[in-house]
Amino acid sequence: MSIPSFRVLLSIRAHAEVGLICLGLLLAGCGKPGPEGRTEAAQIDWTRVSDDPSKTLEISWLGPLGFEKGRPGSWIQSRVEELFNVKLDPIFIDPVTFDKVLSLRFVAGNIPDVFWDGEPMRIRAKVRHGFVLELPYEVLLEHAPHYVAYVNAEAPETWMYCYWQGRNWGIPTVVPGGAIPLISAWRADWLENVGISKVPETLEEYHEAFRHFTFDDPDRNGLADTYGLSPSVAHWSYLFTEFFAQRDILAFDLQEVNGEITWGGIRPEAKEVLAMLRDWYAEGIIDPDFVLGSVNDSMLAFQNGKVGYYGLGTYDNTLNAAEPSALINRMAQLAPGIRLVAGPPPLGSDGRFHRRAWGGGGHVMQFSVDIDPEKVLRVLRMLDTIYADPKLALELNMGRRGLHWDYSSEHGVRTLEPYKEKRAEGEMIGSGNFTGPSFFAPSGLPLDVVDTLRSEGQREAVRLYSQPEWGLINSLGKTDVLASASDSLGDLRRIQEKYFVDIIRGKRPLSDFEEFVAEWKRQGGERLLAEANEFRRKRDEVWRKVGVVKKEAQ
Repeated sequence: MSIPSFRVLLSIRAHAEVGLICLGLLLAGCGKPGPEGRTEAAQIDWTRVSDDPSKTLEISWLGPLGFEKGRPGSWIQSRVEELFNVKLDPIFIDPVTFDKVLSLRFVAGNIPDVFWDGEPMRIRAKVRHGFVLELPYEVLLEHAPHYVAYVNAEAPETWMYCYWQGRNWGIPTVVPGGAIPLISAWRADWLENVGISKVPETLEEYHEAFRHFTFDDPDRNGLADTYGLSPSVAHWSYLFTEFFAQRDILAFDLQEVNGEITWGGIRPEAKEVLAMLRDWYAEGIIDPDFVLGSVNDSMLAFQNGKVGYYGLGTYDNTLNAAEPSALINRMAQLAPGIRLVAGPPPLGSDGRFHRRAWGGGGHVMQFSVDIDPEKVLRVLRMLDTIYADPKLALELNMGRRGLHWDYSSEHGVRTLEPYKEKRAEGEMIGSGNFTGPSFFAPSGLPLDVVDTLRSEGQREAVRLYSQPEWGLINSLGKTDVLASASDSLGDLRRIQEKYFVDIIRGKRPLSDFEEFVAEWKRQGGERLLAEANEFRRKRDEVWRKVGVVKKEAQ
């Protein structure tokens, strides 16, 4: 390498490091907020803004994550441009570097006209530093009434993801598939080998199966090398979630109980669940290595025959034999004769099935503070047109039926040649995941429409084992919507994980639960709950503005 080239690289690296320092100061919310003047100067008299449909508008567009291998000029992009008389400049960023690259763009003033963000805390940081255009509710209601109605019906909590200090700062998106709870999978051959004739449903049946899987040599290899379950500790949302839900508890989320929002993990019932799990651990039916786990270790323990139960799947990635990458097919390759069967979460103490779900709330599309307001109205018309017509929304997710995909009752929606695999990634053609976002149509389809596109097996699995109404959902959608969450939420969850795992493993006495509750409140939890109950009042005000029919407390 020549000396001049080396110097150029040093210069680039220095600028990148400066950008990352700016990321820490700006998007993490540290230091003083940026100048308020820029945000205030962006106030627009929307009554004087109009959109001439005959005028071609150029729009730079950063869509949701997951399309890093997309390419400009795809069929879907051309279709959007044709329908709405726009010239799109799509921006694709790898998820691994998304935050860093986007931060450098913002610091340099290179802000896309339309951009996506997944977390309320980052959304607010961009607002505070003057990068985001305010979008009044009145403008949304006037120019995108069908889309507003869709958000209201599917996931009204999402309105609060783009709310800040009494104003709206973007377009909420909807992911109806998030309302579907995860599915449980069991080793059917193990159940048969230990004399269990039905898939477990009640907590007692779960416990019995776990004991037999641990002590009765379910794989018939003559070794004591199996356990009932191996939970994941890689993310708080996975930690024994189905067993807390059995008692109507969202252990790491906000819940409304008797008219007040509280934290599920500090409820007295959570201590009872911890006592049960502590007994199970002492009994030896929980894999003791679970504390060392990563995101996939629970699945790997199931795949490799260490446990006979897996509770973190969906039908397609676990039990759909027509899907080559499904867990059932991978396991059959390892050991022919393996049989899997789906099951519901443990039956709740109230006689109904429950399981934690993320909910239908998606993320947020926002506009650059420097965007031409006419482009905003064009984008709103795009969204309104797309989500008033489910067929069009499907086309802009999956492409055209008969060209890019087709449907059969056996397989559901399947991508056609030559658009599979790498070609599909470049064209941004989906693979049947139409409940989630696509690049230019950032919300999924309603579940009743999705159901008509599922295979018979998919439809039956959802009906029997993961119905949306079983889902327990955070009362505010995401705890991150609260201002104090940026100060304390991560620490609060880490404190809770430490106490809960230590109590379950017998490293702490069960009586330390009260110590945990006091510590949780002292470290910011009490402030968080006070803010949550006040925020609920603000949520109800926003819902009145956009026409949400208030749901009953969850």
